[in-house]
Amino acid sequence: MRTASRLRRGRGVAGVPVLLALLLLLVGCGAGADPRPAGPVTAGGANPDSPAGAPSSTSSTRAGAATAATGSASSSAAGSALPRYATPGELSAAVLTAVRSRGSVLITTTAQGTPLVSRRSVQLVGAGQNSASQVTIPGRPDQTLVVAGGVPYLSVDVDAEGRHWQRTRFEDLASNKVWASAVYAVDLPTELASWRLGAVLTGGDVDTVAGEGVRTYTLTLGPAAASAQVRLDRVAAADRPAVTERLGQMHYDLTVTMGADDLPRTVTTVAPASGLVTTQTYSTWGGVTVAAPSPDDVAAPPS
Repeated sequence: MRTASRLRRGRGVAGVPVLLALLLLLVGCGAGADPRPAGPVTAGGANPDSPAGAPSSTSSTRAGAATAATGSASSSAAGSALPRYATPGELSAAVLTAVRSRGSVLITTTAQGTPLVSRRSVQLVGAGQNSASQVTIPGRPDQTLVVAGGVPYLSVDVDAEGRHWQRTRFEDLASNKVWASAVYAVDLPTELASWRLGAVLTGGDVDTVAGEGVRTYTLTLGPAAASAQVRLDRVAAADRPAVTERLGQMHYDLTVTMGADDLPRTVTTVAPASGLVTTQTYSTWGGVTVAAPSPDDVAAPPS
């Protein structure tokens, strides 16, 4: 399987090492303007005078169009005492609690040295999540992946019946070079929970960004955290030993900037072995909803 071989080599979407590909993939893949009708995603516009992510209005958009609300989240708590955390476990627990309380977020990811920009809208639903992912790659047509109720939907060219989406299966995505990493991705709470497995937490000094008081931490993560961010149960049994071996070699650093509300503003990931640097910007906290496309607009999986 091509995807498994990329995982064995530690590579994923667009040649990115698999762990970072997974971070990108949760954010999504696609490109450029999309003519398809709105439906799966609704996002509130960011209000710079409101608490972080508070919506000032609501408008229907499709996956990724929520980027109109991107930017650093502002906080009414700016200037107040910022909590300080001494261990990876404390930091992870605080962020998880804050993220669960808001329930949804838009995450925009860029990778240094590449034109790739990916956007992931996430809404926590019960014990799981719905997500809508899109990537901007210059010169390529737009593609979007929505996962709602555990079912993936891919945007497609309009078919003969005027439908814009196709229901698919995770096993079919494994051979899709844009979306293969989606098969192995964990949900956002699991990703954030893996921070507790960090070996070292440094920093925590107070700074001011865009008029807001923030603390910046650097978290050193290794094989345990890397493995926690991959759905090994979805890796073919024959490939699992090689994938596990590769994950056992992974080491990377996260630089996390967070506000007094414990919500991340940015997370920069550096993989020393490859030199790859990605930055995730979190915005529109609590202002995003993700739903499946209208059934009338969805084609069944190909037989």
